[in-house]
Amino acid sequence: PVKLRAFGSFATGLYLPSSDVDMVVLGVELDKRRSQLYRLAEAVKSAKIVSEVQVVAKARVPIIKFKDADTGLDVDVCFNQEGGLKTAKYVIQQ
Repeated sequence: PVKLRAFGSFATGLYLPSSDVDMVVLGVELDKRRSQLYRLAEAVKSAKIVSEVQVVAKARVPIIKFKDADTGLDVDVCFNQEGGLKTAKYVIQQ
């Protein structure tokens, strides 16, 4: 099953007003062309839930960056990077 989870400072409660929200999509493997990044970017644009969208496909960890239309929060979405979830869980437990 596909899951969407928050990690980073937002998930741990250590965020500042200027912080972004880091999210990870689990259960979807990226292909060589990173087409899933572009499909998700197009879906959030079409749904009109974002005011800006940028796909950063050639980064070490490819992401989609967008601004939530309702809250103005900056959001970064990556795929299958579980390290951030593990780190957030560790920080919360301390």
